[in-house]
Amino acid sequence: MVQQYTTYHHLYLDAHTHRLPETDGDAFRWCALSLQQTAVLSVPDLQGAFCVGLHPWYIKNELLEQQLHQLSHLLAHHRVWAVGECGLDRLCATPWNLQLQAFEAQIRLSEQHRKPLVIHCVRAFDTLLQFKKTLRPRQKWLIHGFNKKEIIAQQLLQAGFFLSLGAAALLPSMPAHRLAATLPLEYIFLESDDNTELSIKNLYQTVSQIRNISPEILRAAIWDNFETLLKN
Repeated sequence: MVQQYTTYHHLYLDAHTHRLPETDGDAFRWCALSLQQTAVLSVPDLQGAFCVGLHPWYIKNELLEQQLHQLSHLLAHHRVWAVGECGLDRLCATPWNLQLQAFEAQIRLSEQHRKPLVIHCVRAFDTLLQFKKTLRPRQKWLIHGFNKKEIIAQQLLQAGFFLSLGAAALLPSMPAHRLAATLPLEYIFLESDDNTELSIKNLYQTVSQIRNISPEILRAAIWDNFETLLKN
């Protein structure tokens, strides 16, 4: 995988987005696909990378075995570089035990295919940390859209998680804005998620100003983090 993206280091890595990659522009997009969207993997000239997973919002008990089988097949695709987004969400309607079952299954697929995990987590960081402690995965885990207090961030960093900040980092009232200044550079990613109005370049520029470093230094550091994330 490393050889596939080294020519794109002049671009701003968007570590989690639902916008399809483009053949031009200033961003290298890591696009999260649902199982229903994976036909785009056959488009030859898309610039970027993909991850595929079962989001906790959309898990169905009667389809789970079939979906996991399909996901395992897709993870063998050379353009799918991670499992995700997957995770845990205590505010969604999906039964909690079903979420736990689906998440653990995807952790095991991550280990089997030797690809990292991209995680959606809402009010379940305690359970997430317990999974990490119990299963002791070898693959790296990235939490996307992180916007929680520093005490939670520190617990996650100590457990080896990478944290990706999105549009909330632009707002001084948000925890992500404060974390943009304090997170260790070797654990940080930046993302646009589903915000179609957010320019990833502008996000890099804002975070680099907060950290008092150049956008080029920040961009290089995040590409280094991406390489570390993908090492298996």
